[in-house]
Amino acid sequence: MNRRKLNALKERIAEKKEKSDDLDRIVSRIMQLPYGQIRKVMTDEIMEILAKYGYTGG
Repeated sequence: MNRRKLNALKERIAEKKEKSDDLDRIVSRIMQLPYGQIRKVMTDEIMEILAKYGYTGG
């Protein structure tokens, strides 16, 4: 693998890691809300976005 491809791969991995860390922080904050507030925040649209990044309801 040439150096340019390797650097591009490293960048993509770093971006995914950053996105994952961001989502972890968001989800942890959401989970601190009282149940009634969670229901208001966790709309179908938000659940689809979270599922896109590997989070599922449950």
